[in-house]
Amino acid sequence: MNREEICETVHKELDRLKSRKEKPEYDVSQNGIYFWYEKGEIHQGGSQRVTRVGTHEKPSRLHARIKEHYRLNREGSVFRKHLGGAIMGQNREPESEIKEWYKARRSLCFNHQKFRNYEAQVTAQAKLGNYRVLKVDDPNERLQLEEKLIALFSHCKNSRPSENWLGNHAYRKEIRDSGLWNVDHVRSLNEFAQSDLPRLKQLVNESLRGEL
Repeated sequence: MNREEICETVHKELDRLKSRKEKPEYDVSQNGIYFWYEKGEIHQGGSQRVTRVGTHEKPSRLHARIKEHYRLNREGSVFRKHLGGAIMGQNREPESEIKEWYKARRSLCFNHQKFRNYEAQVTAQAKLGNYRVLKVDDPNERLQLEEKLIALFSHCKNSRPSENWLGNHAYRKEIRDSGLWNVDHVRSLNEFAQSDLPRLKQLVNESLRGEL
């Protein structure tokens, strides 16, 4: 199988998982990888294309990580920072203010009201998306699989963003180039391969049993 065939197969496997919005429910594993999707973003194979891959390092933190993307506080979510940076870029805000948006502490922001307004816009944007969760209990496997899948999706020619994708206005070049709301691993050579597919299918099956 070539890269494009692997990418299409991965998307179809992930499509078997339940599509979700906002806060995780009781049947979502506390350990795993989440895959983000957005309306209008389609893989050439017909599936919604993955626009972000995320996980967690500490045990039983997946629910908390996902919830942070919906809260009015970008400090706990680099994803929120990326979304806000793209919205600000789309609105042609000064680069100096976008840099302030990315800083860790809100006390450093010199335009609090404007940034509060952007926090609300980011929350509204996040609520438009949906996600799927792959149960992966082993922390090392989670991190390895996250890296491999990010590398695959970022290099997949059949998974390019639409002209209207918000990420085209992202502050970080890695996002604009990869078509993903990810910065780490988009240029990694440790790419998901055909030999990884049996394990992915096994993980999807195990996740589906937990969703019943």
